[in-house]
Amino acid sequence: MNAITIQNHVLLANGEQIQELPKLAKDAVVRVWTVPTDYSASGYFVDVQPKGGVPTIPACDSAQTQFVAMLELEASDEAIISQSKGERLAQANQAAERFLALLSKSYPQGEVSSWPQQVKEAEDLINNPTTASTPLIDALAASRSVGREDLATRILQKTEQYAVASGGIIGIRQRVEDLLDAAETHDDVLAVPSFEALFDEQMGA
Repeated sequence: MNAITIQNHVLLANGEQIQELPKLAKDAVVRVWTVPTDYSASGYFVDVQPKGGVPTIPACDSAQTQFVAMLELEASDEAIISQSKGERLAQANQAAERFLALLSKSYPQGEVSSWPQQVKEAEDLINNPTTASTPLIDALAASRSVGREDLATRILQKTEQYAVASGGIIGIRQRVEDLLDAAETHDDVLAVPSFEALFDEQMGA
């Protein structure tokens, strides 16, 4: 009778390797059948499912198969850490998106889409006041009854303020990512502050 064992995430039969097993973030069940070699070159069909999952069986003639083992496969620390990092980073990404959306929420989307053109014209006007082509700023200035040079200055000031605010948000998200990259254990991952906690810390500084 074949002695089926698991060592270091490798499935063995009588000490010979059958196949490497996946590293999962959950405990799993490994089920093993012998099958014809024209169905599987190793002569084995191996099914790995997280505990509670629905097993699969060989899709060959059942008369030519034999169920030989059911073993437990412990969750991999590496997979647990990787999954936890992914979940925490996704949470930070979503939080950063929310905060960036709130930052520009008070402006209509159409106006937001015009910002690059406003900035370009404002910079051109400041650098070349007599030759700069500024159709957008001219229209905005006329509607607001302000000088176009004054409006250009305001645009650049607001752009800088927005850059500082959005840069702070993006920087916090990147800090979370850096801390997660440096985490070596699951406890290290759990100890990484959330985006919201770091934001509050920065705002309170």
